[in-house]
Amino acid sequence: MDAIKTPKQYLLEYSLVVLGVLTAVGLENWRESRRHKELADQAQVAIQQELRDQLGEITRVLRANTENAKLVDGIYDHLLAKVRANAPREEWMPEAQAFFGHIQMMAPDFHRDAWDAALSSQAVLYLDPVRGRRYAAAYGRIRDVHDRYLNRQESLWESWSSTRVDAETGRLDPVVLLKVVRNYVALVEDFDAFLEGLTESLGKTLDAG
Repeated sequence: MDAIKTPKQYLLEYSLVVLGVLTAVGLENWRESRRHKELADQAQVAIQQELRDQLGEITRVLRANTENAKLVDGIYDHLLAKVRANAPREEWMPEAQAFFGHIQMMAPDFHRDAWDAALSSQAVLYLDPVRGRRYAAAYGRIRDVHDRYLNRQESLWESWSSTRVDAETGRLDPVVLLKVVRNYVALVEDFDAFLEGLTESLGKTLDAG
């Protein structure tokens, strides 16, 4: 026959059970907290690297757009001089053809893979809140600049395509071409200004950590 347990013994057993449960819960919480920290650290490293890569691409594109704009400015000056001198078509048409060979507005690849991965894994929830808000704002600005690029590319294509057809059919008005060239330069300069603003913004985000 089992010995009857005293209240003290029951209390001891109950305390041991409670202590075991609390220890297990605490251990699980510690493991979960550690996993969250690892997710946040991995996301932070990936995001900062992606933003640094984005900055490098923007710098490369700004340099290329600046060089191309200089070439187009030179074409514009030559074309303007010949139009003012009432030069025959065969004299200014080479400048027109040269312009069509340089009309382009480069843009960086707008990356957000690291940010999307952090959202998908919910790692953003475990980032430092201030840092998380900075990253969210940075990627929001990247999206805005990308949208501006698409809008300006559409405007550029509209003016360029009809003028290109006129040139190919021999109906190109040199004054219209001058306007297209000037519009192109203005669009590129406008877009580059947004890229420069994005460069400054991303640089501050990275400097803040």
